[in-house]
Amino acid sequence: MEKVEKAVLEIYKPPIGGQKQLGKPAEVVKFQFNPAQLSLVKETSWARHTNRLAPRASVPEFLGSQPAVLSLSVVLDALKPDDNSVDTRVRTLLKCCRPEEKSLGNNQSSPPWVMFRWGHCEAAQFHSIVRRLSVRFTRFSSDGHPLRAVCDLTLEEVGI
Repeated sequence: MEKVEKAVLEIYKPPIGGQKQLGKPAEVVKFQFNPAQLSLVKETSWARHTNRLAPRASVPEFLGSQPAVLSLSVVLDALKPDDNSVDTRVRTLLKCCRPEEKSLGNNQSSPPWVMFRWGHCEAAQFHSIVRRLSVRFTRFSSDGHPLRAVCDLTLEEVGI
């Protein structure tokens, strides 16, 4: 039987002071269920210079590229009814939406950097920040502990 590789979100401390190496992940959020789909968007900017006498369109001039944006939905589920792992993992994801404490002191406020990894989809593996996180808690224990959450993540590329 073939082993199924599970998706993870690696969380890194942001580089400070022009540093280029991120080192090992500070935390890893493991997903029990792989996303059903990934959405990857990459935009570029081009300029066309018009000429009234030209019979055809001009050759576009490359102005630059926008950051890649990766969107995905993942389901977080408690391994057992008395498990707090859904709440813990959601709080870890929420920390990715705030500036890292050490970056504030250096006047370079930056959230943690993340990298989504899953299998051999290298086009979707790049250093990024969490631009958007939406969480829907869909199942609870009798005492109110979240047992399941659907998390919609939007990751935006950062360049190193």
